[in-house]
Amino acid sequence: MYDITYLSPEIDNEIVEEFGERFVVDVLKTHSIHIQKTHIVTDAAPAAGAVEGIFDVPNGYPMLRRLYRMKTSDPGITVYGVVQAPFDRLACTVDFP
Repeated sequence: MYDITYLSPEIDNEIVEEFGERFVVDVLKTHSIHIQKTHIVTDAAPAAGAVEGIFDVPNGYPMLRRLYRMKTSDPGITVYGVVQAPFDRLACTVDFP
């Protein structure tokens, strides 16, 4: 999976550096910032740009794309992202409380 995450500018730089080592959700939790709500849109779209090259798929090959927005317990911090993967290389688990 190819995941691009966008973060609110209010997140402290020291916390952002931790994202290179662990999942965003895990880092936020260690700083007592909890995910309150997650919105997910999943669709199929042609591979584009860097993702096409990373997975070595032909031009126009369908990819599974997941767009997400996570609201946190800190009103100034929201996490946005896009995950892309070929249909034959994707497995994920989603748990909703």
